Amino acid sequence: MTGFPQVQRPFSMNSKKTSPPSPKVYPWGTRDLSAMGALALLTALIWCYAYNRWSAESWRVPLEYGINGADADALGVLAIIRNAANGHFWPLMFKNIPELGAPFGANWNDIPFVEQLIYFFAGLAAKVLGVFAAANLAVLVAYVLSAIAFYLVCRALNCEWHWAFAGALIFAFARYPFERQLHHLQVLFYFCIPPCLLVTWWLSSKVGLRFGERKYWIAISIAAVAGSLHPYYTNMFIQLAGIACLVQFLRGNRTTAYAGLSIIAVSMAVFFALCANVFIYKFLHGANPAGITRAFMWLEFSALKPLDMIMPSPDHRLPMFAGFAQNYFKNVFVPGEVPPGSYLGLVGIAALCWLGFVSLRRMLAQPPILPPLEAWQVLWITLYSVVGGFNCFAGALGILLFRSSNRYSIFILAIVLIYAIRHISTLRLRPAGVYAVLPIAIVIVALWDQVPPPPTPQQISALNEVIQSDRFMVMEMEKKLPKGSMVFMLPLIEFPESPVAGVSSSDHFRPFLHSENLRFSFGGIKGRPEADWQKRLAQMEFRSVVEALENYGFAAVYLNRNGFTDKGEGIVKALAEMNRNHIIESPSGDRLCILLQPSSYPVKPL
Repeated sequence: MTGFPQVQRPFSMNSKKTSPPSPKVYPWGTRDLSAMGALALLTALIWCYAYNRWSAESWRVPLEYGINGADADALGVLAIIRNAANGHFWPLMFKNIPELGAPFGANWNDIPFVEQLIYFFAGLAAKVLGVFAAANLAVLVAYVLSAIAFYLVCRALNCEWHWAFAGALIFAFARYPFERQLHHLQVLFYFCIPPCLLVTWWLSSKVGLRFGERKYWIAISIAAVAGSLHPYYTNMFIQLAGIACLVQFLRGNRTTAYAGLSIIAVSMAVFFALCANVFIYKFLHGANPAGITRAFMWLEFSALKPLDMIMPSPDHRLPMFAGFAQNYFKNVFVPGEVPPGSYLGLVGIAALCWLGFVSLRRMLAQPPILPPLEAWQVLWITLYSVVGGFNCFAGALGILLFRSSNRYSIFILAIVLIYAIRHISTLRLRPAGVYAVLPIAIVIVALWDQVPPPPTPQQISALNEVIQSDRFMVMEMEKKLPKGSMVFMLPLIEFPESPVAGVSSSDHFRPFLHSENLRFSFGGIKGRPEADWQKRLAQMEFRSVVEALENYGFAAVYLNRNGFTDKGEGIVKALAEMNRNHIIESPSGDRLCILLQPSSYPVKPL
């Protein structure tokens, strides 16, 4: 057979008694290329339906704009894409943003942006399509890659192509990505999970991996890609691969163990290479503990709760399911991340039950037989991710890196779906017509269960009105202000992850997304003097603040009314008393800009 190398079935204590019937060999060929093309097209069409993006106008409206609590981080994602489009987000380079953090410029080298390639290519697309359309395209690409990667792995495991096709759609349109969407763009690129699992199964098989063989180089490539994506996925890949290496070492298979360690080393090397700017900047300028803060409580708050994996979403299409979920999330003491994204779906739950039944039957056999490898992996992921699990134990020791361990539910979904597809491919179901129609029926049920109701045209239009209001205001500001003018933003908001009452942590990025030639005070990393100088202004009288800003060269004050109990009227009145009464207001009325009188010879804050 040509094409993908085949993997040995997971080890057991008694392979003769537990191995399923040997499946028919399904060779790789041109049909698979056609299937992947059809899969990509069908995924794109389902995606357009799920997000109601059928027209060019709707594509120019981002999926999220940070106006709701759950999607606040979407503005940060859009700002990164804008920075990449402006040429300030090259991979492996220092991240300095001259349009933000005025008057010094924003220095983002305290933030470990591992997923730089995602934003870099999204920025290239933004130069042609615009930031919002490019962001939507990036989300679509994430779905397509998940479907293609899942299909390829199933075919590498000798699954029938139509079952692999069905599983790919179910995996790509799990509830998990719908609850992440644009505000967690880097989390959406979970296409690496099925290939990473394939590598761990290769490492765990009796044959294992050997240096220099074809599978070894495929595994090296997968590890390199995993190291360039979301650290959560890299972390779990390293854990599962490390456990496999330990098992092989204890078995005496040293060569396989060392090959696995080299694969892990490649993934870690790529990760650290993409974070090199952070380490170098920290070495040159010292640590910044205030830049990104983590607390132990968040590890418990966002830990995996097994019940959440079988709990439907509160907006489920079936009213009975929706009501059940609403009652659950209303009464649970710690609801975790909202909206919840751990739901495995009806098909995923059925696959998990299948794996659990097989494992239980093996353990109760006489003599007892080890459960499948997939069951051990699900067990480890659960023990690591649950409240009070190994991730929380690491947090108690001061390792607070992975606060949202509920994200590892997507690993469990991938494992159980691939397990089910591998074994259903060995069955000889009759009649043949039922066997051909069954995958289609399962996909229809899964999509009905997992895909939320699409946004209505009215909802998209309402979001576009907010965007157009911002765009109009910024256009008016650029007409009144000289090119390169600096705008001071109120209320004072530290960056990142520092919201204030009434204003989300990334809300001040909104005018930046529409500006061509203005500079804004927001966006410098807190804990560094280039950003912390603004704190001193809070201790000064307002007249002195205005005078200081004008001495620094600021030409305007941007005001978000929602950040003030009096909607900013006190500031407007105080500026009017100082004869600063030229006001530009957004059509929505929630933001305004007041022109200042900047010094002709500005100086920078100390």
